[in-house]
Amino acid sequence: MQFSMAVPNFRQWASPSVMATLAQKAEECGFTSVWLADHVLVPNHEVERLGVEWCEAFTTAGYLAAVTKRIRIAFGVVVLPYRPPLAVAKMASTIDVLSGGRLLLGVAAGYVEKEFEALGVPFNERGPRTDEAIHVIKEAWTSPAPTFNGRFFRMSNVVFEPKPLQKPHPPIWVGGNSPAAIRRAAHLGDGWTPWLLLANELAPLARLLRSETQAAGRSLALPVCAGVASVRVLDASPGQARPPMTGTPDEIIADIRAYEKAGATELRLRFTAYPSLEESLRAIDRFQRDVRPAFKSA
Repeated sequence: MQFSMAVPNFRQWASPSVMATLAQKAEECGFTSVWLADHVLVPNHEVERLGVEWCEAFTTAGYLAAVTKRIRIAFGVVVLPYRPPLAVAKMASTIDVLSGGRLLLGVAAGYVEKEFEALGVPFNERGPRTDEAIHVIKEAWTSPAPTFNGRFFRMSNVVFEPKPLQKPHPPIWVGGNSPAAIRRAAHLGDGWTPWLLLANELAPLARLLRSETQAAGRSLALPVCAGVASVRVLDASPGQARPPMTGTPDEIIADIRAYEKAGATELRLRFTAYPSLEESLRAIDRFQRDVRPAFKSA
């Protein structure tokens, strides 16, 4: 089991010092990657759930790449239809070059209809636009003479440089819990990253991913990085109503084992259920001391 960490680029966490401190802490602790989320704006009816302040994902990724040295910079996830795919390809390729080959591009089709409306993107086209955009990005990243002629996007007689450092290209992981997202990951992605599923909810979807990957004629077993609830390591169990990833070290170890058995190869951990950065850092230290040693391969 591998462990990565969500670095929130929103709400009270969206400050340069806080995000840099969390990313550097994740690197110091040996996490595989730090993950950023993506919203361009927030409709009024979503403010209570999503918050108001969101730092733009690609800009933040460039900043975190500059204040770290080894850890992978990941997106969990970029809403791909929000931006022209060639712009996404250019920003992502630039980050990969400037970071020394540390980019992981997580993408998804999105779900906030009013955000699509404000950005002038048809909500009901988000699925096929996402599929085409993935093809466009791969073509721009890998071809010396990028050419594409699709329903939504076209290019020919163009040059795209710099290419990413990672070859054949940086990994593209598909996010989302729906069957459509799983099919997209199986056919077009290098990994799948679901969000806030319980272990027993993950298991049948991981089986669907394996089935769809085989149906796509791909022999590889796609990695699965599951985003889970915020980690809270406690001295005593909260009892039968215990939320996942909250409890004693033994209870959290059991939770992680359940995700592993369900098909997760990596967990994207959150340490944001705390009122201050200092408490979050202490929670990370507690996880490192009391939970992580049970997973020797991490």
